[in-house]
Amino acid sequence: MIRLVFIILITACFLAGSKAQKPDAAAHRAPECQGNVRQNPKVMARVAEFLDELQAAIAANDRDHVASLIHYPLRVATKDRRFIVRSKADLIDQYDRIFPPEIKNVLMSEQPDCANISSRGPLMFGDGTVWFNSFAGEKLSTSGEFKIITINPPLPPSAAR
Repeated sequence: MIRLVFIILITACFLAGSKAQKPDAAAHRAPECQGNVRQNPKVMARVAEFLDELQAAIAANDRDHVASLIHYPLRVATKDRRFIVRSKADLIDQYDRIFPPEIKNVLMSEQPDCANISSRGPLMFGDGTVWFNSFAGEKLSTSGEFKIITINPPLPPSAAR
């Protein structure tokens, strides 16, 4: 199932022609990124608030705050394996494994207007590196708080557009 989602994600990113940058290219981000979240100003404003909060927590190395921005169970894929993080305590214990420098770089270089909303509802940063959705408690909600639901390894620069 995860393999199918990953293949669909790669195909969607390819077809969408998004303008992803290398994770360490924050200072050189192309101003013409084509995130479709721009089409909904209310959602874009909420994405901007969420991203600001997430970036501030990452910059401060506030693991507890980052962990509060996750919806559990969190699906994580690294270069060598996939696993589920079931609780905030588990995330904090595995923080460096879940948020290695390349994931942090993707998130720190992201701009809210470059986020994309998938046809199934979740939103993504970094060409699908980080997926998030809106929750009210444990239920999906269009007006709830954004929470990260999946973390994937960043696409290699040759695959990113």
